[in-house]
Amino acid sequence: IQRLVESYYLEGLQRKNGQTLDLFVANLTGTLQRYEVLPQILARLPSMQQALLSPDDDQVLQHANHLLKGLQQQTGADVIYLMDMQGLALAASNWDAERSFVNNNYSFRPYFRDALKGQTGEFFGLGNISFKRGYYFGSAVYSDGVMMGVIVVKVDLDYTEALWGKTPEQLMVTDKNGVVILASQPDWRFRATRDLTEQEQLSIAEHQPYTSVNPQRIDLQPNDWLTFEQHLDEIGWQVSIFAPQRLIKEPTRTALAVVAASLLAVLLNDAAQLEHLVK
Repeated sequence: IQRLVESYYLEGLQRKNGQTLDLFVANLTGTLQRYEVLPQILARLPSMQQALLSPDDDQVLQHANHLLKGLQQQTGADVIYLMDMQGLALAASNWDAERSFVNNNYSFRPYFRDALKGQTGEFFGLGNISFKRGYYFGSAVYSDGVMMGVIVVKVDLDYTEALWGKTPEQLMVTDKNGVVILASQPDWRFRATRDLTEQEQLSIAEHQPYTSVNPQRIDLQPNDWLTFEQHLDEIGWQVSIFAPQRLIKEPTRTALAVVAASLLAVLLNDAAQLEHLVK
């Protein structure tokens, strides 16, 4: 009986969390896809090209700053910024903020290097100026067919954690290194779910995506959780929902107790009827 009851509650839990997982993944990938082509579009703006052609013209740069700020507000991106061929940010949507990206160098970031190769630069990491997590899309800017710099759109994914709410189930998103980048439990963030390879450790030290160059292992006991997973092949992430085992054990114990009480009542009733007949 116990196995049948556990199977019943497990099936319900799988159905519920499977749907939740699908919705979260659709929201996450939809957000990323919405911004993926934005840098390529912005790279064609004459104001961006002019800023790269006249990096010493304050009026030109200020115009670029104001334009990027307006675009950031219209699109909902976290930050949009323009870099020269050396990775120096010449203009940014947050040019007037305390932690402005202007005059900071981002040549060490993969999205910059990939954009210089003519590819769409992509990267998830912690901002080394803002100290805020984000997904970055970068694209090269050309003028008369000559590459002049790179424009980058940073996407804020923090809200995806806020959408999770307070439930017994816990959310975890890990990147290609097996490091937690999004989680409903704050102390899980930037913890490693497995041992990192030497190549991965070198890459982390070079690109600085996390709060530490040597992420500590997360301590999760497999026997305490039921895990539901979905892999995002294009970016190498894995989205997981961890459901406490008690969500199965507690209703199972309750159901078994009810069954036991019912059987006992039947037995007592039968015994009473038998005793009556004997008399």
